[in-house]
Amino acid sequence: MSDPSTIQMYWVLTCESAQSHAVSMASGCRRDAAAMIHRAVKEFCEREPPTNQNELSRRQKQALNLTGV
Repeated sequence: MSDPSTIQMYWVLTCESAQSHAVSMASGCRRDAAAMIHRAVKEFCEREPPTNQNELSRRQKQALNLTGV
């Protein structure tokens, strides 16, 4: 799973999952809190994509922490 295209695919899936979870979480929050959730996920997903398996794993753990899973 260490080839660049596979890492990129998993990064995209990680971001899509985080964004979907953020929408769900934000729907139950007040406007300011919802905006903070969306901003945090947006900033997370706009980072440079990971370039190796270790970095991808670290980002996936960060996504779990970010979304409160």
